[in-house]
Amino acid sequence: MFTYVNIFVIDYGYNYICLMIRDLKSLYTAVVDNKVVFFETNLKFFIEKLNEVEPTARNYQYHYREFKKTDLIIFENEGKKYFLQKLL
Repeated sequence: MFTYVNIFVIDYGYNYICLMIRDLKSLYTAVVDNKVVFFETNLKFFIEKLNEVEPTARNYQYHYREFKKTDLIIFENEGKKYFLQKLL
């Protein structure tokens, strides 16, 4: 049974992909200008990607606590508005 799925490396055929998607427990997306700029199934890795793109973004602990309260966090930096969403 899968506990973590990195969607970017799925290349094993249709049946395997369906099995992995069925086992998804969470999915996080970052949207800028109505486009998904990155996504991840693990919050820690999602925040690492966010910090690579925007070094001034808050840390993992902050986002972990905020996602416990809500499914949408808005982060703004230098005119860019990021909509961070927990979809699952």
